Formats: sequence, structure tokens, C-alpha cells
Amino acid sequence: MRHSNSILNELLQDPSFIAWLNGNGTPSDDERWKAWVFEDQDRRLIVEKARKFINMPFNEKYLEYNNILDELQKLKNQPSDSHLKILNG
Repeated sequence: MRHSNSILNELLQDPSFIAWLNGNGTPSDDERWKAWVFEDQDRRLIVEKARKFINMPFNEKYLEYNNILDELQKLKNQPSDSHLKILNG
């Protein structure tokens, strides 16, 4: 079995998996994902990790603030003359 984090990343990009986790999947999604878990009981842990991740509360203002800080850090790491090029066009 592949590393559980890479499987988790793939699953979190699968719309049918996300819909199933949220209880909004189609009957075929429900059947598919239940069978997938049944095939390997270790997958139950991956599903639980995914469920926790999906239900994790995100504070958008915090994320925006961190993005701003990241961008400022990138600017600080650039050579000083590149700031002049940006400002002077």
C-alpha cells in the first residue's frame, strides 16, 4: 500500500470522495467508497484523516494574513535592486 499521505492527498482532490465524505455522494459513490474501505481496513484510518481535514475550521482572515506575510517575506528575500525595478516600472 502506498504511503497514506499520498493517498490522502489524491482522495482530497477527488470530488466524488469529498461528496461521499460529506454525505452528498450519489448511490454509486456510496457503494464505490464503502467497497474501497472494505477491501483494506487500513483505509478506514485514511478516511478518518480525510474527514478530520475536511471538517477542520479554517479562518479565512488568518489564511489571508498568512498569505500577506508570505508575500512580504518573498519581497524581503529578493535583491534590493529588484524592488526598484518593480517601483520604477
